[in-house]
Amino acid sequence: MLLTQRNPVGVCVLLVLGWIASSDGPIEPIEADHLKKIAIDSGHADLVGPIMAVLRARDMDALQLACEFVGQHFRGANAYLFINLAIGMALANGRLRPAENHVLRFLADLIGISPAALRHAFSEVTGEPLPDPADPSRASFWQASQGRASGWEPAQSKRDPHTARAYAVLGLEERATAGEIKSAYRRLARVHHPDRFVQIGPEAVATATYTFQRIQNAYEHLAAHA
Repeated sequence: MLLTQRNPVGVCVLLVLGWIASSDGPIEPIEADHLKKIAIDSGHADLVGPIMAVLRARDMDALQLACEFVGQHFRGANAYLFINLAIGMALANGRLRPAENHVLRFLADLIGISPAALRHAFSEVTGEPLPDPADPSRASFWQASQGRASGWEPAQSKRDPHTARAYAVLGLEERATAGEIKSAYRRLARVHHPDRFVQIGPEAVATATYTFQRIQNAYEHLAAHA
């Protein structure tokens, strides 16, 4: 699949983003829709099926090759843009699972992002520190909240699901003030604005556009209903 593409790096970006979404188990519907829309909007509609097949089969040889492409292509300023995309995908369902935490750290190391820089990037998006990674080889990992110790999830709204989702997208708790909602929106809009990602390809722009739209919709909903 990669060898027949004019833009193999773009396909690798989609595969790696899909790996993030599938790292904590079967891809959730919202994550699948996210990935399919990105593929279609970036001109890879014909690859949606093959990409999803790779992810469902957990084809680690294919994912390793995709990571090698990404590691060679994204360096310097582009590496920071890519890690923002990866964080956005990891948080597409409003929370960070332990497996996603480990994948983000692996990708950061792959493209030369220091742990401190990764923590800063995560904090920019969520307003919260990146949780310390747990060691799944230790029994304590599984005994602590069934392996959720190194994850992150904002407190959920007790109201309707749409409102709960909006708070999660902005990384906020239900008690957030109007000022905090606006501040979170501005921070996230700045980080994920599609114009920032033009230099690293249409897949990146499509990813950022979808994330930006989720942020915009969440803010508009909370501004009207919170």
